[in-house]
Amino acid sequence: MSVLGSRTLAVACWLCGFAILALGAWMVCFAPNCAATAADTRIMGWFSQQRSATADQLFRAVTWLGSVAVLAPLVLASVFALLSRRHIREAYFLSAALVGTIAIMHISKLIVGRSRPTDVDALVVMPWDPSFPSAHTAQIVSVILAGLLVIYRLNRVWFNSLWPAASIAIVLVALSRIYLQVHYLSDVLVGATVGVLWVCGLASLVLYQTKERQKE
Repeated sequence: MSVLGSRTLAVACWLCGFAILALGAWMVCFAPNCAATAADTRIMGWFSQQRSATADQLFRAVTWLGSVAVLAPLVLASVFALLSRRHIREAYFLSAALVGTIAIMHISKLIVGRSRPTDVDALVVMPWDPSFPSAHTAQIVSVILAGLLVIYRLNRVWFNSLWPAASIAIVLVALSRIYLQVHYLSDVLVGATVGVLWVCGLASLVLYQTKERQKE
């Protein structure tokens, strides 16, 4: 059995993701009422000093790339395209990557209940849900990573052309959440890490199963 296609690797990835969520929640909630850590406060302050009209417009625009309103239609269209070409496993993998990430992030938010940043006025309407972890960051990481894995399996020429721009999109969305003052750095780092581990575990379970494992 391929190591990449093992259930053990999938479980290991997901357990690591759970451990990072738990450790992150403990670290950010070590202060009373899950207040901002000293490092988070300093970083938020630094980003607030870098504001400019151009950067404001850029980050207001790119932050939408991590929203469900943008990613859900994109994933849905991709799933239909994959199904039309009988790439059933890839379609399931891509849809599960987004749906699972949304569930993990928002359940974690409700459990931890960390308040959004308040030291500096946000540049967008403050989201209603808690701050930890960053769902936008996790969602863009999950969808892009899952999409790249699917593209790598089906068309490596496209993969080589797309991965640089895809990586830049992830970085910009992650930075936008801090720049716009709607997330702390710790929210973004944990969201990104958990997104990667969720997709890696899912890929091991869905994309890289051997034929023998699929018949069991």
